[in-house]
Amino acid sequence: MADQLIPADGVYAGRTIVDDHPFLSGISIGHTPTFGGTQRQIETHLLGFDGWLYGRRVRVEFERHLRLQRKFPSAAALAEQVTADIAEVRRCLQDAPADTTTVEEQRHDAG
Repeated sequence: MADQLIPADGVYAGRTIVDDHPFLSGISIGHTPTFGGTQRQIETHLLGFDGWLYGRRVRVEFERHLRLQRKFPSAAALAEQVTADIAEVRRCLQDAPADTTTVEEQRHDAG
């Protein structure tokens, strides 16, 4: 993975590709300051996805920077901001083509 770059810490709108199916995503890069995290990590919230990703290959694509990482006064305040972030992901990527089928729909179609 030496040929890949990780963007600066922050919250992004983008896509996460799972088994060749793109899902709109809210992506967070950073140290989880609200919970005192010290290890840098990437988290992606897939809109419309309901399933298990462990052991599956995914690709994360970044479309737009939404905001900087910051420490929130509580988990509830963070959850409220995440809800706003997801609304912003939908707003800024709504016209972009994406596969919005769920894993269950994909299984049904395959089977």
